[in-house]
Amino acid sequence: MLTQLLRFEYRYHLKQLSFLAAAVIFFALGLTAVFGNYRGSGVHVNGPYVVTLLVGILSLSAIFASIVFCANVVLRDTHHRTEQFIYTSSLTKPVYFISRLAGLLLAVFVLLCLASVGLMAGSLLVGPGKQGPFNIFYFVQPLLLFGLPNILFGCGLVFATALLTRSAKAVYVTGVLLYVLYMLGSVLGNSPMMANSNPGDAMLPALLDPFGLAAFFGETRGWTNAQMNVQLFSPRGVFLLNRVLWLGVSVIMLFIAYRAFSFRPQVLKTNRSVSKTGTAMPIAYRRIQPVFKGYALRAGWMQFKLEAAAMFKNIPLIVMLLLWVVLMGIELNDNLFHGLFDTSFHPSTGIIVEELHVLRPAMLLIIFCAAELVRRERTVNIHSLVYTTPVRNILFPAVQCAVLALVIFALVSLNILLGLGLQWSHGYFKAELPVYFSLYYYSGLPLLLFGALAVFIQTLIPHKYTGMLACLLMAGLIMFSRKLGVENFLFRYAVTPDMKYSDMNGFGHFAKAFNWYMLYWGAFAMLLLFLSAVLWKRTRRTGERVMMFTIPCLLLVLAASAFIYSKQHNYNFEKWEVVYEKRFRQYADMPQPDITAVRTETDIYPGEARYTVKGWYHLENRSGKTIAKILAGAHPEMTSLHFSGNAASAGHNQFWITLPRPLAPGDTMSLAFTAEADRNSFLPFNNEHSIVANGSYVELEKYLPYIGFNAGLTLGDTSKRREMGLPPIMQGPTTVSPLVDFETVISTVEGQQVITSGTLLKDWSGGGRHYFHYKTAEPILQMFAFSSARYALRRDTLHGIDLRFYFREDEKENVPALMQGLRDGLAYCNAQFSPYTQRSLTMAEIPQYRGVATAYPGVVFAAERLNFKGDFRDSNKVNFAYATTAHEVSHQWWAMKLIPADTSGSKFLTESLAKYTEAMVLEKARGKMHLRNYLLSDNNWYMYVRSFGVEELPLVNTDGETHVVYQKGGLAMYRLKETLGEERVNAALRRALAAKVSRSEELIKELTLDATPDEINLINTCLREVITYSLGISIISCEPVNGKYKLTLKIKTLRNGGTANDLLPIAVFAQADPLAGPIYEKMHRFTGKETLITLLLDQKPAAAAIDPYAYIPDDNRRDNVAVLP
Repeated sequence: MLTQLLRFEYRYHLKQLSFLAAAVIFFALGLTAVFGNYRGSGVHVNGPYVVTLLVGILSLSAIFASIVFCANVVLRDTHHRTEQFIYTSSLTKPVYFISRLAGLLLAVFVLLCLASVGLMAGSLLVGPGKQGPFNIFYFVQPLLLFGLPNILFGCGLVFATALLTRSAKAVYVTGVLLYVLYMLGSVLGNSPMMANSNPGDAMLPALLDPFGLAAFFGETRGWTNAQMNVQLFSPRGVFLLNRVLWLGVSVIMLFIAYRAFSFRPQVLKTNRSVSKTGTAMPIAYRRIQPVFKGYALRAGWMQFKLEAAAMFKNIPLIVMLLLWVVLMGIELNDNLFHGLFDTSFHPSTGIIVEELHVLRPAMLLIIFCAAELVRRERTVNIHSLVYTTPVRNILFPAVQCAVLALVIFALVSLNILLGLGLQWSHGYFKAELPVYFSLYYYSGLPLLLFGALAVFIQTLIPHKYTGMLACLLMAGLIMFSRKLGVENFLFRYAVTPDMKYSDMNGFGHFAKAFNWYMLYWGAFAMLLLFLSAVLWKRTRRTGERVMMFTIPCLLLVLAASAFIYSKQHNYNFEKWEVVYEKRFRQYADMPQPDITAVRTETDIYPGEARYTVKGWYHLENRSGKTIAKILAGAHPEMTSLHFSGNAASAGHNQFWITLPRPLAPGDTMSLAFTAEADRNSFLPFNNEHSIVANGSYVELEKYLPYIGFNAGLTLGDTSKRREMGLPPIMQGPTTVSPLVDFETVISTVEGQQVITSGTLLKDWSGGGRHYFHYKTAEPILQMFAFSSARYALRRDTLHGIDLRFYFREDEKENVPALMQGLRDGLAYCNAQFSPYTQRSLTMAEIPQYRGVATAYPGVVFAAERLNFKGDFRDSNKVNFAYATTAHEVSHQWWAMKLIPADTSGSKFLTESLAKYTEAMVLEKARGKMHLRNYLLSDNNWYMYVRSFGVEELPLVNTDGETHVVYQKGGLAMYRLKETLGEERVNAALRRALAAKVSRSEELIKELTLDATPDEINLINTCLREVITYSLGISIISCEPVNGKYKLTLKIKTLRNGGTANDLLPIAVFAQADPLAGPIYEKMHRFTGKETLITLLLDQKPAAAAIDPYAYIPDDNRRDNVAVLP
């Protein structure tokens, strides 16, 4: 009998429309999942690592399939009222339990297998650079390691709930709770699935992950690309314990469910009282005409109240809303007060709104609510009665959308209350209610439009669970449409360009595009609403009556789409790069003149999101060859470009300029041009090229015309280059870019200030505009960005240098620290490296779109979020606003004076040296022990990023991996300072500046000057090798001897898995306080894996440490400090 029942269950599932729909969805998920970027371009999407990762993640989606199928497996007897027949048949409890559970497990496992087949098919569609040799075991093994155990746990939990409660709502709640609580646990446990997480080496979170992903990430930390491409993941260590633990939990859970399950019909309570029957009274027939003035409105209002009351009494909805509040609260608290490098922010309304405005996870809630609304009449079997009511069909989908709007209103209101509560609980009472209320529009409306789509799908598809799966599929297509190649927002339902909030500009820049896209998709949603009315009863008369209303909506869709399309300037930047290189790379070695002077007149129009430039280049032929033609062009974001003289367009924003007289070597000439850029909100937002109402920021050198072939405008992704048939990436010029004289006049609207490189010679107003005339005191790099905003100004001087600080009047709290960072950074570099030669140094606030900060000649542009919203009141923490300012100031030396050639290792000469200077300024200001937290944060981040298997080059050869040039570079330079001494390192940097070195090897030559063999070995270790350590220390004994203390330590010193041969610092502390200074600190040479050392101390020790300041790269620092018992 069991075999027959298993066969029946399998065939039953195969015949269900919901199973067929789920099969298509899971296959599509597998097919599209391979197009993501997994651990870099060198990792094969059909390799064992990526396949195992994707199968593990897709097994999470099986939760939703188990919810749908479980209703068919367990609740179908109750729904069809056949349970009395089942329980009174010869069927036994074990056979019933096993057959139903096995049928559910088999159905869901088949779906995961289809997803795996989709992964196979998808891997054949990616480019050859992302494919490896096909191996069937790469796809089979993850199904056994992740698929079966995860399905057993998820399905077992849902099956047990359905079996014991016989309630569809309980099944929903359990499934959603499982998914949401897993996400919540991932946030609290700092799972690597979450953004900006750093899971460390904690074993407990890995064990408690029921789906094994945290343990998988932990076991594969540090895998190289080669390992990911060929090495099957073998169950061992924490992962094996995890699988055994959760398999055991699943078996125990099912055993408890089996024991608690009662295999007998439920006894229904009935009213035993017998009503007295009386004489039937005749009722006269009377015709009733229910259609009267206002009837439709009253009927709609009554229906709305009925639906709303039923919806908000729905226990699963209440549970999901409460979970939403908990999850969002934890996420918001984590992002605000426990950010990267342990940074905290003031809970300003702008930051909170930026965090809360994305409601895409709530699409799951809308899918559930839409299914409940559309199917409620059929669920209670009164749909036939409702069909007879004398109301128009449009009433029902309209009311359903209105109830969804109420749910969304409640959701957004909970977000607002959450934000206000978080602010008030932290003593922040500057709540900006209009900004909060804007969330109803910017967050709620797109979600409501998705709700209209969900209502349409549920009306179109007669099966509730199949409709829910179809809605899930649509939600996935909407969220991942860009990865599927759909770039244009005209084809991405209810999706708009990312809404970025800035306190300087609000949502202002993005509002216009958002309004038009909402008009476009709102009209489309109205079409869906009318179609839902047609399909509701599926009567011809209704269709004819409703279709007449679709014409205005259709016209509105067409009109809005035409306007949007006209603003989009449709081009694909990646395709532009490919065509540009294929057409013009052949001219890369063609002799061209150099730009030696730049003069521009720029007019900014913030209200129109555009600017115009009129400019002149002074060109000099330094090529040694006669030049007859000049190739000139501009970035594709420049909407118009014209040159003086005989300039012929070559297409692609490129021009051939034929000179009236060939330019001989050493000759000069002038070239005039005009250009314009339209940066309206319908275009892809570029944070380096943004014109907004308040806070415009443009890195102008990237958008002014260039001479010759521009290698910076070529495709950088090596795998995509292979797909496009492009040759290897072209190396830039090995010579240093020439310096230029720069002069500009920039105008903006009245009331705004323009900041750019150079000395402000004059400013004046006229014609409703404000003009600013800047000129550099000496030649500078071809770097000249500008910002335009309403600023307050604070001024200071240092050694005759004019210090200017431009900021928003409302953001004063961090200004003193930022000004101090400006002064301290300038003072240290002036004293240690070379005099600052500009007349002024300016710092200006810009919107938070542009990262943290960036430096230009004589100017530092600081983004508002970290620098102005960071909360640095805790003196025990690093003030990153101060540190960042010192870092950017140092770029006036490490980029503006020491100018690297465009070769590998160039970032070491800029960012690594700036990180070193930043650390030294912090040390001078707060002391070495305070600096330890700063160095420790850099150390942890470097080790975390490299644990993802990113191929790493030595510092002298790196191509710009940020964790190498910033974190590792700063740590390496600080280690050299600790070993060689600050004066020797800084003397080498002074010589490098004087010699104008342009390559990292030239700097190493200066560092090794007069160095001992041991010091040269250390320099090579830090800069020419990729070395990590595994250090440890333990206290063997501590004994008093003649008034002193004899401390014996055991030191572990491993380097890249082998034996270290290095000078390493040992420190001893009299207090366990991490900020207390050491009573002993000295470099010791270690040559073995383990070494015993004995120290004689004047004070009683409390703790000992190896690498006490955390500047040596170590992947496990838990044993770097030992505390005396």
